[in-house]
Amino acid sequence: MTQTDQSSNTITIKGIKWLAGFSVVSGLALGGLGVAISGLSRWVYCQNLPSHSLTLQLSEKSSVITSQDQELKGLTNRYCGGPELIVALPWLLAVTQAGIVGWTIRKGNVTSPLVSLGFSTLSGLVVSGTYHGIEYLDFRQEISQSITQEIDQHQSINANQIVDQILKRETGMTGFWGYLKFEAQEGIMVVSAARKNSPVQIKGSVAWRWWLLDLALIQVGGGLTAYEVSRSPFCKTCKKWYRKKQFVGFVEPDFAKEFLYLLDHYHFNKAGQLVYQVLKPSGYSLLLMPEGCLQVFNQGSVQILKPQPDLDDFRGRRLGIYLQHCSYCNSCDSLLTISQITLTAKGAIPGKHIFKQILSPSQKAELMQRIADDSNTPDRVIS
Repeated sequence: MTQTDQSSNTITIKGIKWLAGFSVVSGLALGGLGVAISGLSRWVYCQNLPSHSLTLQLSEKSSVITSQDQELKGLTNRYCGGPELIVALPWLLAVTQAGIVGWTIRKGNVTSPLVSLGFSTLSGLVVSGTYHGIEYLDFRQEISQSITQEIDQHQSINANQIVDQILKRETGMTGFWGYLKFEAQEGIMVVSAARKNSPVQIKGSVAWRWWLLDLALIQVGGGLTAYEVSRSPFCKTCKKWYRKKQFVGFVEPDFAKEFLYLLDHYHFNKAGQLVYQVLKPSGYSLLLMPEGCLQVFNQGSVQILKPQPDLDDFRGRRLGIYLQHCSYCNSCDSLLTISQITLTAKGAIPGKHIFKQILSPSQKAELMQRIADDSNTPDRVIS
């Protein structure tokens, strides 16, 4: 029986292509979705709020001859919206991105946590960069249109150059970073439905921290998903992921120490005597597992660490027995997971994890055969 604490670190050209392609495509799509939701939020909450304005100074009008400074009015409050969307949008993007990352890793059969984390980070940066980048391009277009409207249409002007001059004057920087700094100075406006004319403004360093928090939320969500999915059991023989854990049965608290002792010493036949598949009708009439969990499982392969169980920390909780395996081959190992469980009307709810153990096909067959023989009347097999 082979055990290891290392993931299989499997990665192929196909996996790299899947991760790279979907990291960029999903990032662009989610960034665009964020802009659309942000625009909807502005339309709902911010139509009646005072808009931004900028002064177009004489020195910034290039060869345009005019007698006075001019003010660009009616500029969009770009980071403005209701508290629901301001708070919920980062979570929506984080959850969606995490789901896409997990699906992509499984589709590409990538079991390298390091590679998965790298592409998850890339995807998160693309999401955030796309969101702010689209807003930046829209900002430049809006300013350029305002400039051409304020200045004689027959004059030859470079509106884009003037936009950079304005950003340089307002923030000391040009381009994208000048825009972000300008918006941070103007502030994020949070508007409630009850007080639309009295928005809360988040300005300066607090606005920067807010954006960093949004980015961190997306990165953490995607990173955790990438790490967990890439370390999931994977069958190298048939290049398939193991199916989800199946609930086999449970062990009563009185037999917990004996059960773990028997597993630790590879006495699977005796350990199987202590496992219930269904609660007794005298106590409960509920079947404790999803339909089909009583079938004899197919076998699979896995690589995982089995820590030593703490035999003194059960606190009267039942132990849940779970099996995980590959559905496509019959010659590889299975993964046995032991967790504390709480029994409810809806079934077994997993609690504290105890340990995981690798079972060879013969060991699994020995355990499952003994459970199937008569698991409703377990007897204490060691003192």
